[in-house]
Amino acid sequence: MRTKVIASTVGLLTLGAFASSGTANADYSVCNKSSVNVYVAVAYVDPGGLGFVSKGWRKLIAGNCQMLVGDGETSDPHNYFVYAVEVGGGREWTGSDGFCTTAKPFKIVGNQNGSFCADHGYNEHGFFHVESPTDNHTTNLRDSSGGQILDEG
Repeated sequence: MRTKVIASTVGLLTLGAFASSGTANADYSVCNKSSVNVYVAVAYVDPGGLGFVSKGWRKLIAGNCQMLVGDGETSDPHNYFVYAVEVGGGREWTGSDGFCTTAKPFKIVGNQNGSFCADHGYNEHGFFHVESPTDNHTTNLRDSSGGQILDEG
């Protein structure tokens, strides 16, 4: 049986909000504080002005953390999008913002809304939006308990 854990999207983003060029000095990490191993994908604003970048899959063992977006990889260090799925299927951490993925490790530049993923032979998953109040940020994935599935650290 497949269980979905859903995170709501906070706020709306438009690509126009990310029109500034250049890179930011920031790191974004995800910690797996759930009881299962997961694969994680992340999306962020391309510093070259080509829209969004989505990349994955990083395997996160329960209890471990990994930096997913390094210093200079994004021009907007305050907005990230994350999708995670339990290794072997089952639980998912999802949201309502669609980004392209593939079954194998990937980095896709130029993600667009609409039919971009299907037109280019990619899958699309719903990522949850993380708004970071600081330049360096960590999101914690947690087991579903009382509706709390992630928190910001």
